[in-house]
Formats: sequence, structure tokens, C-alpha cells
Amino acid sequence: MATEFYLINDDEPGSFKRRVARVTRDNVRLGKQAGVMVTIEPPIENLKDGPLAAALLLPRHAGVSVEDLRGGAKRPVSVFVCRVLDKAKETENQLSKEDVSITFWGLVSGSPDLGGRR
Repeated sequence: MATEFYLINDDEPGSFKRRVARVTRDNVRLGKQAGVMVTIEPPIENLKDGPLAAALLLPRHAGVSVEDLRGGAKRPVSVFVCRVLDKAKETENQLSKEDVSITFWGLVSGSPDLGGRR
């Protein structure tokens, strides 16, 4: 079974209901930073750059590693939720800053209440 967790917008917590994020690849890097590619179900519709059905998640704080995401985010983890700008690059393991845009700051957790945050 694929690793999955819940996702909310940590910038604007009420902007959409929590979503399920499923890890599709856990070996993606943006420069030197490791992250995970996820699908988002249902896709987030109300974003300025259009719907978001897949994203690159990168740990946002020091002391948090990609292992926290690979392990199913047993505790809440703040992440950068990044849109890959060229769909063809979504399958690449190495991305550059020019390949993505930060869509919002997210919070993920294996618990549906997101550690009491939602």
C-alpha cells in the first residue's frame, strides 16, 4: 500500500478541506533537498494557477527530513507544496528551482485531525 497522509493549507487553513496525499515517488530532489511526489485527492480546485492534482512536497523546517514524509507523517510536518511547471518533468528525479513554483505552505499528518490543527 502506498504511503498516504492528510494535507491542508497552513497559510490559509480554511481555504479548502483536507485532502488525501498519496506518495507516488519518494526519491525526488529539488537541488540538494529531498522530497516526495504525491497525488492529491480530490484535486485542489481553487488555486490561482489552476487545479492541483499532483505536487512535490518538501520539508519546510530544519530538523525535519524527507524520512518523516516517507514514514507517513506520524506527526504533523510543515511542507512546501510545489507545482511542477512542466508536466513532462513530473517523472524526473532531479528538479531545479526553475522547474517548480511554491503553491502554498502545507501541513501534512497521518492523522485526519492533523495533530489537532483541523
